[in-house]
Amino acid sequence: MDEKRWKHGRRSMMRLRQVNRIMLLVTLLIGPIGCGTYLSDDSRGDRISSAEDDNLPTELSFQQEKRNGLPDPVKDELEKMENKNPKTPSHAEVQWDGKTYLILTTGQKSTGGYTIRIGKVVRLGNTVQVNAEEIPPPEDALNIQALTTPTTVISMNPPGENVEFRLSVSKREKKSEEKDQSVTRQTLSGSADQLKIRPEQDSSLPDRVREKAEQLRTREGGGKAVIPQGERTYFIIALGERKTGGYQVEVEDVVRQGSEIHIFAREVSPDPGMMVTQVITYPVHIVSIPRPEDDPDYHFHLGKNTSPSFPGKDS
Repeated sequence: MDEKRWKHGRRSMMRLRQVNRIMLLVTLLIGPIGCGTYLSDDSRGDRISSAEDDNLPTELSFQQEKRNGLPDPVKDELEKMENKNPKTPSHAEVQWDGKTYLILTTGQKSTGGYTIRIGKVVRLGNTVQVNAEEIPPPEDALNIQALTTPTTVISMNPPGENVEFRLSVSKREKKSEEKDQSVTRQTLSGSADQLKIRPEQDSSLPDRVREKAEQLRTREGGGKAVIPQGERTYFIIALGERKTGGYQVEVEDVVRQGSEIHIFAREVSPDPGMMVTQVITYPVHIVSIPRPEDDPDYHFHLGKNTSPSFPGKDS
């Protein structure tokens, strides 16, 4: 009787061991299936299923480049694009020193003052899309009256072979600029640079500058203009009609700060009781500076000889 019980207990123990082995085997097989396999995406810091990785957009990091710091091959390609004056948004790629340089333009414009802002660079599969915004000059801004090709350059790590770059451009609406008439030479920061001014005589002016000066001279209220010509940029300031002689306008300071050039001028009126010609006059003043390599924004500040806010020679 005892022997039968012993044999029965042994068979039960063997069956229990077999069941445990089967359960362990099932656990090993089902575990990986239930959990799935994941790959780490270092560019975003999260974890993405390997099956979905190719179907998700990835934002790429980039660096905005300054024109003066570009490698020579990139500068050459940039100049080629500017000389072509493309009418529509275009881009060019240059591989140099382990980087991919993208030269971007929104197309030819009728005046200066346009800028390009790069928002995001996104990769989806073998396509890299650059999202840019074209920013026009304010409606009442004073800009170069010439055809320009706004450009910008960014660099990034090479995204790989067989990659197609696409440029998507949105346009910002023009807005009127509220100019701060209280800006003075003293209110600009210490990083501002004073530019060398050359007074211009009518006899030596380029025809284009002379014609614009004559147009502004007799226009009601006068006007201001910025005209690039050859190696120089000309500034014209016309006061409009004055009832007598003795009036004049003087450009006293041209200052550059960052991407802006400020032209400080003042209207000089005759002193009370001063003998002046009793004829209508049209005061105009023209000066020039060496032509900048880029396309800065220009701001005119016109004060009077009695204005306390204007930093004239006597202030």
